[in-house]
Amino acid sequence: MNAFKRILLGMDLSNTDLYLLDYLKVFAGIQKPEKVYCTHVVKELDLPSFVMDELGEMKAAPLDERLKKSLEEEVKLKLKPGEFEVDCNVLEGKTGEQLLHWAEVKGVGLAMLGRKIPTQGSGVAARRFLRKSPCSVLFIPHKKRQRISRIALATDFSPTSTYALRQVLDWAEKLPGSVQISLIHVYDVPSGVRAQLGSRPDIILKRIRETHIEFFTHYLDVLGYADKGIELKLVENMHVNPGHYVYEAAKEVKADLLVMGAFGHSFFGNLILGSVSEKVLELNLDIPMMILRPQHAEVEKLPSFSIKKFKKIDYV
Repeated sequence: MNAFKRILLGMDLSNTDLYLLDYLKVFAGIQKPEKVYCTHVVKELDLPSFVMDELGEMKAAPLDERLKKSLEEEVKLKLKPGEFEVDCNVLEGKTGEQLLHWAEVKGVGLAMLGRKIPTQGSGVAARRFLRKSPCSVLFIPHKKRQRISRIALATDFSPTSTYALRQVLDWAEKLPGSVQISLIHVYDVPSGVRAQLGSRPDIILKRIRETHIEFFTHYLDVLGYADKGIELKLVENMHVNPGHYVYEAAKEVKADLLVMGAFGHSFFGNLILGSVSEKVLELNLDIPMMILRPQHAEVEKLPSFSIKKFKKIDYV
């Protein structure tokens, strides 16, 4: 599987950085990056004259150099010397814009960003990065996790979702201990169908659900994953943002990592620019969450699955 050879950490010199570095060690064990960019963005590097006067002799060292030294000290606290190549950088400007630019310039495959509780950050920079990111993004909450024992993957069975599943299975084999994988699928019962259910709504709704379960089994059989012990968390959409269901399902299965594909169809269409991933990001303050963005060439090689082609559901 394609590894994230270059990883970007968006650091803000708060305690959140320590959680980022902890999780970097976990994920680096899976992907073995060639280089890690620990990057801090400051709005302005030029300090007002009255501040410079107060600093006295300290002003001899430029602000970017002092901040870079602070980053390097944080890195030393968490990472072993020579574990992998780390480059600490201090950039000037708006956080989201500079991190996006740096990710593109450095050819980053994965960006890792901290996810603060509401009272400590607005989350605006995280949402902007999510919308425009040229790479996969991993959001780390302000909460320590010792290991990954369960991964939840939101799926619509599109080629992008299949690519994500292949990645997750690869990670599960490399992580220590036993790792359970749960697929979360939010399915729709068209409103027109609901109006036609007549006197047997429970029977018809049960048939629809059972068909989705049969399709899930077919999906795993075709891919050769029937023996992987993958579970299905099936949720009917009641016509609200599916992000609600994805997040609640991930909590129910007690996921240590939630993965969502960046492109797809059905409710996850145009995910990186749409509202589903942003809704999950808004709600999710406790589960590490990855938006996985594959290359189109990688996705085009994968089979396409459709429940409509699999089996026609008789609603009457």
